[in-house]
Formats: sequence, C-alpha cells, structure tokens
Amino acid sequence: MEQHKQSICKLVHLRTVICMEPVMDDANKLFHEVLHNLKKLRVLLLWFHNGSKLPQSIGELKHLRYLNIFKTSISELPGALCSLYHLQFLRVHQDVNDWPVKICNLSKLRHLERCSRIPSGLIGKLRLPQIPYIGKLTKLQGRVEFCVANQQGHELRQLRDMKELRSNLEIKNLENVRTKDQASEAMLHNKTRLSHLHLSWSCTDDLHINDSLHLEVLEGLKPPHELLSLGIDSYRSPLYPSWLCEDSHIANLKHLYLRNCTALEGLPSGVQLIKHFYTIVLDNIPNLKTLPHLPGGLGNLEIEGCPLLILISSEELGQHEQHANLMKAGTVSSQLAMIWEKQRGSKTCRYNVRDTLVSEHSSLKKLTAMINDDKSAQLLTMESAIQSGNDEALVEDNTIEAWLSCQEQRIKLIYTRPTENLLHLPSSLSFLTLSSCSLTNGALAVCLQGLTSLKRLHISQIMSLTSFPSPEVLQCLSALKKLYIHSCWCLRSLGGLREVTSLSEVEIDSCISLELVDGNGIATIPSSLEKLSISGCVLGPDFLSTDLPHLHSISITSCRSSVSLAVGHLHSLESLSLNNMPDMCFLEGLSCPNLQDVHLINIPKLTAESFSQHHAWKSFTISSSEMLSLMLSIKDFKLPEKLCFKHYDEPSIKFESSANFTSIKSLEFSDSKVMSLPRSLENLSCLERIAFIQCPNLSSLPVFPSSLQQIEIRGCECLKRTCQAPNGENWPKVEHIRWKLFEFSNYKGGVSFTIQMG
Repeated sequence: MEQHKQSICKLVHLRTVICMEPVMDDANKLFHEVLHNLKKLRVLLLWFHNGSKLPQSIGELKHLRYLNIFKTSISELPGALCSLYHLQFLRVHQDVNDWPVKICNLSKLRHLERCSRIPSGLIGKLRLPQIPYIGKLTKLQGRVEFCVANQQGHELRQLRDMKELRSNLEIKNLENVRTKDQASEAMLHNKTRLSHLHLSWSCTDDLHINDSLHLEVLEGLKPPHELLSLGIDSYRSPLYPSWLCEDSHIANLKHLYLRNCTALEGLPSGVQLIKHFYTIVLDNIPNLKTLPHLPGGLGNLEIEGCPLLILISSEELGQHEQHANLMKAGTVSSQLAMIWEKQRGSKTCRYNVRDTLVSEHSSLKKLTAMINDDKSAQLLTMESAIQSGNDEALVEDNTIEAWLSCQEQRIKLIYTRPTENLLHLPSSLSFLTLSSCSLTNGALAVCLQGLTSLKRLHISQIMSLTSFPSPEVLQCLSALKKLYIHSCWCLRSLGGLREVTSLSEVEIDSCISLELVDGNGIATIPSSLEKLSISGCVLGPDFLSTDLPHLHSISITSCRSSVSLAVGHLHSLESLSLNNMPDMCFLEGLSCPNLQDVHLINIPKLTAESFSQHHAWKSFTISSSEMLSLMLSIKDFKLPEKLCFKHYDEPSIKFESSANFTSIKSLEFSDSKVMSLPRSLENLSCLERIAFIQCPNLSSLPVFPSSLQQIEIRGCECLKRTCQAPNGENWPKVEHIRWKLFEFSNYKGGVSFTIQMG
C-alpha cells in the first residue's frame, strides 16, 4: 500500500476501495494516512493482519454503506463505528465476540454477518453475539438468533418492529417468557418474509416447569402464513398450539423439526396439515408411541431417540422366546470385548461405545418403566460405568451383563405387544433415518416396501434388529445410493442387500455381530459398490471375495480381522485406508494399477512382503518411523509425490541419508506429537508444499529447500507464532515461500479464518 498511498490520497471523490491482496501496513497507519482523506467512501473491503482493533477514525467515513473486514485480524470494534448511520452491510470474522454498546444505532443496517473460513476457502456464516435493543435495527434481513432475557433490551418485544426479517429467526430461552401476551409482543405473524423459525426452551432438566405455560407461550408465537420451516426444541406440553392444527394457517409449511419435546406422544392428528410436508424430523421424543399416515409428498423422514415407538408386524407377535434364544446364542458380549481388547487406544472406538451406552441407558430406562420386572440395579450399573470416566468400565462383564439383562426385557416388551404397529412410508421418500427406536426385522421390511425413490438410508442404534429384509423387498430400492448402519449391536445379516444394484456407498460402524458373508460364504455387498467404509466390526477372511468392479475406495478402521487381506482383484481401487488393525500381517494386491492413495495407520504386524510388488502411488500416509523404515528397506521402493505422517506419536522424525526422497513434492504432518523435524529436509530438492495440521508440540522448523512454494499451518499455535513477520524466530525460514496459509484463531472461538499471503 505504501507505494500507492500518494496516488490514492489524491482521489478525493473515490467511493470504493477493495483490497484484493493482503496489505502489510499497520491498521492505524493505513487509516490515518490513506483512508482518512477518503470522506466520500461508500464501499470498503480490507485485507490485512497487522492489527486487532478497528481504528476510531472509521467513524469519519460518514457515507460508508458497505464495510467488510472479514479478511482481517480485527477482533475489537470501536464505538465510533456506531456513528456510520448510512451503513447497510457489515461483515466481520469469528474473532469478533462483542459489539459496541450502541450498535443498535445503525438503523439502516440490512446485513450483519459474522463469518468463518474453512481451509477449502468456503465462507460459513456464524451466529451473531447478542445485541441489546436489537429492535432498533428494523431493516435487518439476515439470520438472527435472539436470546430472551429478563433485562432491558433483551425482551421478546424487541422483535416487534423487525418486519424485514427473512431467512432464519431463532428464539431461545423461552422460559423467560411468562405469559401468552408477552409472547404475542414479538408479532411473528407480521414477519411475512420469514421462511425459517426455530423456537427453543433451555430448561430441559427442570422437572417443576409449568407445562401449560409452554403451551401458552407457543400459542402467542403464532408465525406468518408464509413460513416454510418450523423447529421446536425442549417443549414440555403434551398439546400442540391451535395454530399448528389449522391447515389454513400453515398451508405453506414444508419442514417440521421437533427435538427434545418430552411430553408429545405423536404428530398433530385429525388435520390435513402434514399432507404438505416434505421434511419431518423427530429427535428425542421419548413418549412418541404412534405416527399417523404420512403424506404422499414426504421426502425426508428422521426418527431418532423414540424408544416407545415400537414397530412390529403381526407375524412376529409372540415370538419373543425365539428372539431371546437368538440373543443367548449370539456373541454380542464376546465380540464387543474382542474389539475393545486391541483397540483401547482408539478414540473412535471408545467414543462409539460410550455414545451407544449413553443412548441405550436413556432408552432402556424409559422402556423398563413399562414392565413389572425391576431393572433399576442394572440401569444403575450402566449409569455408573458411563459416569466413571473410566473407559475400561464400559466393557466390563457386569456392565455388558446389565445391558443384556435390560435388552432381554426390551425384546419381551416388543414381542408381547397385543397388536401390530407398522410404519407405511410413501414412495416419494428420498431420505430415511431410523435411530434409537424399537424396530423388528418384519417392521423394517414393511417400512422399505415400495420406496423406489429412496436415495439414502441411515439405520442407527436399533438393538432389536437382527437382519435386513429379503432380496424381494430390497430389490425395489432402485434409487438407493448411500447406506449407513451404525451401532446396531445385534444385527447379524444384511439379508438381500446384494440385490440393491444402485447402491454406491456403504458405511458400517460398530455393528459387532454383523457377518458380511451369507451362509454359503458369499459376500453380501452389491457389485455396484464404489465406496466402502467399515469400523468397529469383526471381519471374516472372505468379506471382499465378491467381484466389485466399481469399488474405488476402501476404509477399514478399528476392526478385528484375519491375518491377511486381498485387494488385488479390485481393479478399480484408487484409495485404500487401513487404521488400527492389530491382526493384519499381509496385504495382497498393492500393485493394483489404479491404486493412488494408501493410508496405513497403526498396523504393527504388517510385513515387508506386502510391498514386494507395489507400484508408485501418488500419496502415502503412515504413522510410525518403523513403517517408514520398512518401506525404505524394500529394494526399488519408490516414495510417492505426497508423503503424510498422521497420528505420529514419536517426538522426532529421521530421514535416512541413504534413502532417495527426491520424488517427494508434498509433505504433510497431521494430528501428531512430533517436536522436531530432520535437518535433511533441505535436501528434498523437489519439495513444493509442506503442511502442519494439529501438531501442538512443534515450534521450530529446519531450513527448507528453495523449491518450496507453499506452507500451510493449521491448529499449531506455537508454530504459527514463531512464523509471524517480522520478528518470529522461524520467519527467516519461511519468508521466501510464495504462499503461506496460516490459520488464525483465538481462545474463545477456535478457528476463525485462513489468510493467504503471497
């Protein structure tokens, strides 16, 4: 900017200044010597990182309409900003956590945005800090989150005159609204441009709340006729407001989200309103027991955390003993222990088990309250294991036995129902999620019948499910592309899944009893599959034996397996990722002609014979110096263009001087404890890019080769500080690099944005 300063200052009628590249000048100097003279400026977009405060002199730009400081390091806004009475657009980044006291004086403001930038370069809009007396911003149009509070400037009536609101309005802390009249003061029905409304209470654990007050408040928050999407969270009344039962009032409503509504037992009944719905989401509705006939145009249905929703076919009634015998003959306990035995260091495995047990404890507590058999001791055992903070307690015999005991009672409750209860879904459905509800094999078959438009199916934490439906049922899923099955501990068979020839992506996680081959030893995965991800399972030797001509990506994590895995017959395979595989010793087929990306993380028994016939990959990711030494010990082994170290727990990395690293163009370190890098990095004459992602212990850098064009630093606070210009100790080592991608963050908000400096 220094070289253009004088010429810019002469342009006294200049109305637009846009910084297309980072400005290295100090923020105060930039404003004092350049922008101070541009009194007629209307548009200002800045890009600099030498300053955290927006100068007070911003208040002198009285004609400013557009101010964008998203690409700056500014985290503090001056009070003078509030005197820009013509300002219509203001965008800041995530580090701005507080507004000036009189921000509400910007009465012409239409767009107020707080954003973050992710590494891909996309901009994400974040929630705004609370603005006292926000009601004065009557022209505001964008997303608003309003928290009701018992203090001046935060009353619900602040929303009364904000008629220009469009897009999203979220009203939180409705427990601070005491009457229907107070709720009516928001005058939501007058906000005709509003498309999305979310209403929530924060008193989910208050057992003494007046349920009728919730209903009164919701009655007063009558939305406009034009509303498209409605979300209600932590509502405590068993009744719906009258306006939600008037088809004429919400004829345009397409999306309904109900979460943590602990008293509701079903959807509004006896009305035509749901015939318009495209989306219905029911999340943690613990008293939900039945569902009405669903509309023919429904496209997305999500049912999660509804343990009293028991779905069973008439043919299955009374078969609880057969199912109980299947449970006793099963291997849930031993399979879980087997996976846990070697995966104690896997955070993913621990999280999945804990998450499942927490959900199960909540569901079983609700279910067992309906039977005479007292299971309080078993529930207490599960609760103690969850709250202990000791991951080992999660899979102790007494914890699993307690769960199994409650599971037996759940099965008995399901199969001794007097009548069937089925969910018939319309053929228009494109997305279906069923999680933490009581669903039998036969009921699932009825759910899936005729779903010719279904594109994505997600089944999660359904412990009453042992098998997917037959080929006759599944072959009708002619549009299904993605299937996700998570934490179904009793699921043993994928049934006729092989007949779903449209399926391209399958993800199976923590299905510990699942067998991926049928009784004849034939894999049940359809030949159309393109992407396969498996974690937390026990794999047989033949689960990939079927010809899979389209499979291009395999990811296997934290599984028990046979000692060898063959992928040589998978001629389309491009990416292979193996993580935390304690049993695997030999990989056959690493010479696949299309294989380009290989991840081998924590596979301690893998032998050199696996790489005897490999070809040059484009990318190779490893987690230990032993694996690197193993690779380099193989004759004619050629390192790829991109070498990555992930979950590398050793303090240092050594590159053997005798090895040929000249092929490496990109080097990456992520989620690692490494503290120092080899000095021989300077000799990597072809290195063009180096990245450090989540390496908190790394603070110093070696000398880099002159070929390096790009350095990326994310989640490495110590390293980032030492690379700052002009006084950082590592600055002389990175100054010559053309592209520097540094992630900036603060202690409050985490990642804020990425700056590219040339």
